[in-house]
Amino acid sequence: MNWSNVSLAVLGLSAFFGAFLVALWVSLVIWTFRDMRSRSRDAFAQLLAALMVLVLGPFGVVLYFILRPRETLAEKYERSLEEEALLQDIEERRICPGCKQPIESDFMICPICNTRLRQSCLHCGRLIHPRWSLCPYCAQSQKPVPGAAQAGRVTLMDLEHEEELLGAGAGAFGLADRELESIAELEAEAMRNLSETGYGAPSDLAWDQPVEAPAEGVADVDLYLSSDKVLDLSSADVETEEQAETEPAEETPAQRIRSLLKRP
Repeated sequence: MNWSNVSLAVLGLSAFFGAFLVALWVSLVIWTFRDMRSRSRDAFAQLLAALMVLVLGPFGVVLYFILRPRETLAEKYERSLEEEALLQDIEERRICPGCKQPIESDFMICPICNTRLRQSCLHCGRLIHPRWSLCPYCAQSQKPVPGAAQAGRVTLMDLEHEEELLGAGAGAFGLADRELESIAELEAEAMRNLSETGYGAPSDLAWDQPVEAPAEGVADVDLYLSSDKVLDLSSADVETEEQAETEPAEETPAQRIRSLLKRP
């Protein structure tokens, strides 16, 4: 057996396997660098992964598989596109922020939870977001001018104020009616008291004709008119002293009765 030929064959095989291992090592380094570059944009991380595989060889590849990012940049981009498409689909299917129920794009108020979704522009009438201070369509401010009423818009405060005014007016009319009723009752009582003194029934007493008082009852009539039975209504019907000086005051029923009885 020629040992020289055997040694040459073994040397050739060793060189072949050595070259193969070197090529495999270099290939692992290149693959690691490319794979890391597809997963991260950090140049330092790319160089560190390639150096780890170059130094540690197959053990470095095992460590790289453990530490490398889970997704590549392309996978991240595809996932972001899917998320954007999902969000766009959700925006197109509008939902109420209060009750999470589907709504239409032109809804001003949610019909389920009554959440205000849109409001009309004060100038152009287009629907805008309630929090916008400017209208993007007409570039006008949405703040109402102080002291200026908005034409064609009735607010709840205006309705409440109108109800308060109506209630106050109704109360004033009711008070006036009660005062008139009390005055009528007092006049009727005064007429009844006069009829009891002998001057006839209240229906027999005419305001446009003089009343003839009995000769013997004049003193009693004066005493009766000056008594507390006939209520003096001057505080309710006679004007103040300053107005009485400028214009004549209207006679009260008691004063008219007194003037009629004192006629000759």
